[in-house]
Amino acid sequence: MQKYFILSLLGSIAIIIFAVMNSTPVLVKFFFWKFEVSMALIIFLSAALGAIIAALLGAVKQFKTGKELKKFTHKNHELMIENQKLTSENEIMVKEKNNIIE
Repeated sequence: MQKYFILSLLGSIAIIIFAVMNSTPVLVKFFFWKFEVSMALIIFLSAALGAIIAALLGAVKQFKTGKELKKFTHKNHELMIENQKLTSENEIMVKEKNNIIE
């Protein structure tokens, strides 16, 4: 986990250096709009939007994994109870078998 934090920190520093070195104004055309903005601002917004999208996708995956884990935990609990029940029944049958043989 710590190596991912360090890698993301290094990536962020690289993006900041790149943005500061390329801070000239550029013309942006978006559908019907045209406006002039600093390239550094566009780089920052693009990086931030990418981070937000990645975080949202990660959260969705984590939610699904948590839901599956809860389902499997419940199923495991049911199977443990069934195992205890069958073990008890097996012990009773073994005792009955021993009583019949004697």
